[in-house]
Amino acid sequence: MKTQTAPTSSLISSSLPQWRHDVFLSFYGKDTRNNFTAHLYTTLKDKSIFAFRDDEKLERGRCIAPVLLKAIEESKYAIVVLSRNYAFSSWCLLELAKIVECMETTGLTVLPIFYHVSPSHVRDQTYSFAEAFAEHEKDPKIVKEDVQTWKTALRKVGNISGWDLRGDRDESKAIQDIVGKILSKLNSIVSTSCVSKDLIGIASRVKELECLCLNNRPDDDVHFVGIWGMGGIGKTTLARAFYDRFSSQFEASSFIANVRERTGKDGLIPLQNELLSHILMERNIDIKDVDRGKNTISLRLCYKKVLVILDDVDKSEQLEALANERNWFGPGSSIIITTRNERLLIEHGLTKTEIYRAKGLDNDEALQLFSWKAFKKELPPEDFVGLSKQIIHYAKGHPLALKVLGSFLFEREVDFWESAVSRLKANPDGKIMDTLKISFDGLEEKERNLFLDIACFYKGEDRYHVKSILERFDYDPNIGIDVLISKSLITESGTKLWMHDLLEDMGREIVRLESPEDPGRRSRLWHDEDILRVLKSNSGTKRIQGIVLNSPPQEELHLNSDVFSKLKSLRLLNIRGNVHLSQDLSYLSTELRDMAWHGYPLKSWPPGFPPDKLVELNMCCSHIGQPWQGIKSLHKLKLVNLSNSRYLMETPDFTGAPNLERLILRGCTKLLKLHSSVGDLRRLIVLNLKYCTSLRSLPCYISWDFLEELILSGCSRLEKLPESVGNLKRLSQLHLDGCCKLDKMPEDLGNVERLEELDISGTAIRQVPSSFLRLQNLKMLNCQECSGLPAQSLLGLLFGCFLPSCDIGFVLPDSFSGLRCLNKLNLSFCHLEDGAIPSDLSGLSSLLALDLSGNDFTLLPESISQLPKLRVLFLRRCIWLRSLPELPSNIVNVAAEDCISLKEYSNEISGIISDESGLSHVDFKKNGTALVVTGKLRRQSKHSIMSGTFSLPAAQGKLMNERTIKANIDLARVIGGGSRGVGIPMWFQNQRMGSSITIRLHQDMDDSRKWLGCALYFVFEIYDLESWESTDQEDYEQHVFHFDTDEGPLKEPLEKTFPKCPFDTPAGYWIYVPRIWFEERSNHEVDTLSYIEVSITIDSRLTRFVKVKMCGARLVYEQNAHEFIDAVQTPKKMTLEDICDGKGYLKFQSTPRSGSLMSFLGQLLPQNVGEVESSGSNLLDKDFTSNQMLECTSKNSISSTSNIPISTETRSCIDSTDSTIRLKRDLQSLLLRCYEVNYAKSNMHKYVFPLSASPLWFTHHGIMGMGPVVSVDKGWVGFASEFI
Repeated sequence: MKTQTAPTSSLISSSLPQWRHDVFLSFYGKDTRNNFTAHLYTTLKDKSIFAFRDDEKLERGRCIAPVLLKAIEESKYAIVVLSRNYAFSSWCLLELAKIVECMETTGLTVLPIFYHVSPSHVRDQTYSFAEAFAEHEKDPKIVKEDVQTWKTALRKVGNISGWDLRGDRDESKAIQDIVGKILSKLNSIVSTSCVSKDLIGIASRVKELECLCLNNRPDDDVHFVGIWGMGGIGKTTLARAFYDRFSSQFEASSFIANVRERTGKDGLIPLQNELLSHILMERNIDIKDVDRGKNTISLRLCYKKVLVILDDVDKSEQLEALANERNWFGPGSSIIITTRNERLLIEHGLTKTEIYRAKGLDNDEALQLFSWKAFKKELPPEDFVGLSKQIIHYAKGHPLALKVLGSFLFEREVDFWESAVSRLKANPDGKIMDTLKISFDGLEEKERNLFLDIACFYKGEDRYHVKSILERFDYDPNIGIDVLISKSLITESGTKLWMHDLLEDMGREIVRLESPEDPGRRSRLWHDEDILRVLKSNSGTKRIQGIVLNSPPQEELHLNSDVFSKLKSLRLLNIRGNVHLSQDLSYLSTELRDMAWHGYPLKSWPPGFPPDKLVELNMCCSHIGQPWQGIKSLHKLKLVNLSNSRYLMETPDFTGAPNLERLILRGCTKLLKLHSSVGDLRRLIVLNLKYCTSLRSLPCYISWDFLEELILSGCSRLEKLPESVGNLKRLSQLHLDGCCKLDKMPEDLGNVERLEELDISGTAIRQVPSSFLRLQNLKMLNCQECSGLPAQSLLGLLFGCFLPSCDIGFVLPDSFSGLRCLNKLNLSFCHLEDGAIPSDLSGLSSLLALDLSGNDFTLLPESISQLPKLRVLFLRRCIWLRSLPELPSNIVNVAAEDCISLKEYSNEISGIISDESGLSHVDFKKNGTALVVTGKLRRQSKHSIMSGTFSLPAAQGKLMNERTIKANIDLARVIGGGSRGVGIPMWFQNQRMGSSITIRLHQDMDDSRKWLGCALYFVFEIYDLESWESTDQEDYEQHVFHFDTDEGPLKEPLEKTFPKCPFDTPAGYWIYVPRIWFEERSNHEVDTLSYIEVSITIDSRLTRFVKVKMCGARLVYEQNAHEFIDAVQTPKKMTLEDICDGKGYLKFQSTPRSGSLMSFLGQLLPQNVGEVESSGSNLLDKDFTSNQMLECTSKNSISSTSNIPISTETRSCIDSTDSTIRLKRDLQSLLLRCYEVNYAKSNMHKYVFPLSASPLWFTHHGIMGMGPVVSVDKGWVGFASEFI
């Protein structure tokens, strides 16, 4: 039943009903958007139920948006939240009419929720529903027929049994019931629809496992069940089907896949962490070692009814670390273990009745599966029935064997079938591996070698890479790959090649059996111990075709110079490790096609080595000075990567390499010149010379007809580009940033019609060529610090101040017409004065971000308002700028720090804040004071704007945050901020205690799933509060993120500024690092990395008081970017435990006085466009409301806070009748201490407790903020405030 070989699988076949959304939510926003519906939506997401919710603030007109109608049609369930004002919205009624229509035509299931309304009021349209229809009937724009349709729809929905949430009904319980019902139904659909051509027989086996796990067992028992069977029999598929079907019946669940493989790579701690993360959701986890993990699991899960699947367990220590005892889990829990080793289950205490032996398919099921593969239909033709039955007899019901054999015999003649049956008869007692080997033996020799290469070396590799390496003049690997796929021996996931682990084992076993005792006589070596044995003893033979060695870098390996002299047939040599050679190599195989040697220790190749078959050469960080001398025959060579080879001074002669596609020499700091033959590489696609700081020129003549990427960033001595660069018709990326001596671009640059990215920042270029406007596909232009100032000589620096000044500003074209695709434009620090920017900017119709920071103009063009897509505008340090024009309506952020001439009370500011969206903000500093203008403030007085006492509605604030974060993701920028949540949001699936975390990169993803960036979340904790309080702290802290990879550390860390650690630690901060940031700082292609390890070093000023408690990480893709934005915007609720101590006392929370309780936590604005490292906006704190925090209260105040649910099962501060007395006593003690000058001058405190009204003691009251508080009393010692 485990029939697929890709790393992930789906149980849902094409026969399943296909809907796009599991649930459509219909609700009236003002009634429930930010409370009940928000909680319901979050719970649905947590259970992986895809719900459609109208969150886009679409303009509410008379006609419902087509996208909503389509969403209703494409949903399985519709949840209708019928609240008091629901019927007042014609939009909601239009949705409801469509929902009822689909209920009657497409089978849409409607689940009504009567939120503080009676079902009878809905059915009969009474009370508020009657009032609503009275208004509709008076509205001349509403058709009477529509009103009748709406009434009918309400009557039908009112008659459906739903959830009545009137009075004091527990809303959280109702939400759990609703989500549980939907999840159960969805899982049932999956379970009952699993019978497809690949999953035949699964339904009956799920039923049997259900009886063993759930039926006829006491409810309070903890059930341990083992699924035992051979590889490929379908253990994982069965466990997954059971999990999908029944996980909703448990309080929490976790499926830990590939335990055997993952333990070998990463150890047991990540698996313990994953188990706890799944079960406990966002609870803090503290695992430092395996034993600590055992204790944590046993203590934290012992009261929960859980379903845990441990898949592919092969060692007892795995079970001991993850599920050692039954009492680790709560009553009613089920722990299912899949393994190939029955003895392992017995030793762990499982009885015979608790072990389910995974069965092969019966004859009917086997015939059906085999027929699907051999004939592409359910049953075989009559002429093949007998032969088919003989085949399945020998397959013994093994799903993988049936699939492989069926594919092997597809479209074969009868005599071929008879031959296969004869071979099976000759080995009647053979193991399943022997049965699978029949398909392997039926391959041609070239296909067999291809299968073994993939099994030993290339599983998970890119298809094009494998094709390039293995291609020969008489053989196209593409054909062989297609053959292996058609025979179900390998699969293709995206562009990556995969195979089932049983087939991988079979292939490697075939190689091992070539010489069981002597690895030197095998064809392929991949096991480090075997390789070291062969190399150290020099016992290799001509039979060895491939070696892949990954030895630890801390272990030195000393080899003789003739170590490869006997390896005459070596095709693949891949060495990573600390290898030393006694002297120069004496020999390398003439058969070498793929040579990768990280840190190659020699200056050159063996003099007699003919590399005529070499396809890829990877020698990063090598000592090589000149790989070869003269012209070599390199017709097959497609890749040369000598990055960071610090002894390379000149490239070799590439005349004999006409098919070279990628030449990567980044970081070769001593490289002085390129051989003239480089200019003749017509098939070159990528040329990367980044940070070749000694390079002075490129070949005068170039004919790079296929070149797509030319990267010259940081070539600080490069003075000139060949004019023929303008003839590179396919060039899409040209990076010249940091070429500080380059002062001119080719005149014909406009001929490069496919150019999308042009970076000339930090160059001496003063003007773009006139042909520039023909670059109609240009998307990014970075001209930062292009002021026409080439690096001066010492003499020029000495006498420059005595020479007359000249116009050094960057010269722009008269207009930008023609650049319709441009979305990022950076003109910062280009000495632009008034009139330098074209007056007509309307041609930039796609522009998203514009950076004009550091320039000398006093006014901006009025036409900036005609940029319809502009979202971010940077004006930092424009010290002469006096006013701002009207801005486009889609603007998200205007950053204008240090614009000291900008008028605070100008009409231009009012213009910015009065556009229709009302969702932009301006940030500028004047005389050290920051002003933030946020939101639609048309009704606010100018005084309230300037004093900062305005407010922003939660819905608008959330939308503005979404737009700000999304804009920075689109612009590939570093962005970060803080959150008041407790713990790390569950969206960050990878969570670890401590200050470091490892992110696995999924190399199995194709380009359509290429990750955009990496999201990190970390939690700080103050562990020495008293010392912290007594120390003056800055408003901001600078933390450093260090990144390490399997290819070595990045060139530089990421330094990021965050707001100071707040009083209510642990405090959560998040940061988004775009992929391009890693590409800029990595010594290797990011696509080749397997993992990125992040460690956080906190600000050196804080190490005595603050530590990083835990970290979370996850890759961000285009598909999940909205989930990431949601996660960092929605703080986790605080509980009573978070704000009360273990004895029931309220916790005091303090911070240095410079912090403001009502400030925007972590307000960080993006830096310049074109700079990869920048920051973004986080406005998460401003919407922190009472429903996001459960306040501590005393019994004496319960009557005034009845809206706060109180559970007797929750440890809280309500356990004692004298809590009010303690409250008074503690406050009195605190206030007395505040009279101490040294203490009071640097601290502020907050105390959280509920109030039904503002106490009369507070003499100043205000709505949405307060003006200045004037006191004539000179002796005041502090300021007290309360907020409702």
